[in-house]
Parts: sequence; structure tokens; C-alpha cells
Amino acid sequence: MKKNIIIVLLSAILILALCLAAYSVSYKGLKYTETLYDFGQVGVDLKVFHDFKLYNDSDQPVKIDSLDVPCECSLVSLADSTVNPNDTILIRLTFETTHYYGPTRKSITVHADDGRSTTIQYISDVGRWPQGLKPEPAFLFFIPGQASKTIKIKNDAFDEYRVKRAEPLDTLYRIDISEETVKKGETAVLTITPRENITTGTYLSSFRVAVDIPDKKNTVFLTIPVKIVRY
Repeated sequence: MKKNIIIVLLSAILILALCLAAYSVSYKGLKYTETLYDFGQVGVDLKVFHDFKLYNDSDQPVKIDSLDVPCECSLVSLADSTVNPNDTILIRLTFETTHYYGPTRKSITVHADDGRSTTIQYISDVGRWPQGLKPEPAFLFFIPGQASKTIKIKNDAFDEYRVKRAEPLDTLYRIDISEETVKKGETAVLTITPRENITTGTYLSSFRVAVDIPDKKNTVFLTIPVKIVRY
């Protein structure tokens, strides 16, 4: 008797799982290009930013009813809460590293009027730099009249590392990398140049540098804030 009950329960669980899987595949509505973002290594007492991209693949508008942000360290903003069919919107995340040190994992939950809620996460490692792989400086501030500035990432610990890419949040500036492969004792130099056509205002941004180290399985990320003032 007990064995039959277990079989029935397992069958019910399997049917439910198959139904949920089918629903997930057939669901039309808000889709996310990512549900986890890694800021990587970040300095202390800084603000870093990321845009989560949402798109609507249904034939009906979807409205975002609310955004739950449990941590006071984070802010989110939306340009528009309604996502039209085949349209895309961005959720701009601001994460402040003040009062943090070491690994962090935070989340945002998006509630839509189609009844679905989705949690997106962001992680970081604050104030710690893997074996001295630290950008100098860890923050850039441009005042009017300043053109280019550089960030140096010295290799003191590894036989070599490779700067795979730099990922700017927006198009406010250009990033040029001196060398992709950096031998031990050498330094990678990133040159950051604000665009000449930036209008009056204060702009907050950040960019993520992806570094490959041969003896590490995963890419190491370094996120560096940028502030540009124009008047």
C-alpha cells in the first residue's frame, strides 16, 4: 500500500515537472538576456552599474508592476514600465560597495502584470584583488578639459595573463588596451577617452575588464567606475 502511494506521488511530481517545462518553453512575454551578472573585483566605497536587458517576444504589451530591491545598497531605474511587443527595455542597476568587503550576492525581483515574477542576481567581490591583480587607480574622474586617462594593471604573480576585453556600460567613452597578453613583471595599460560630443552634465558609468589567467578555470572580472563632468 505504502509503495503504491509513493509511486502515485512520484508520478504526480513528474507530470507537474513536465507541465512546468512545457509552460516555460511555450511562454511568451518578458525574456531576459541574463539573470546573473558578475561585477567581479570592485573597490570599496564605490558605485558600479549594470543594465539588465528585457525583451517582450509576445504579441501583447507587458507592464512591469514593481521591482523588489531588498538591499539598501542598490537602486534600480526604468525608462518605461511598459514593454511593447518585440521591444526591449533596460533595468539600470546601481550597486554601492560601501560597508561591504569580500564576496556579495544580491538580487532584484521583477513582477510583471502577466503574473510572472523573475529574480535576477548580481555578485561581486569587494576590496579584494586576486594576487595583486588590481587596477590603478580603481576609479576614474574626468573634469572639463581632461581628455584621456590611463589605468594600469600590473602582473606581479602570474607567468602571464590575457586581457580578453573591456566592456563599457555605455558609449560615453572609448577604451583602448595596450597589450592583450601581459607577461610577469609587465603592465597592461587601458586608456579611457571620453567622447568629444558629450553635452553638459554629470555622467556616472563603469566598465568591466575580463582577464584570463592560465591556471584559473574562470575569467576574472575587474569593474572600474567612471565619472565624467561637463559644463
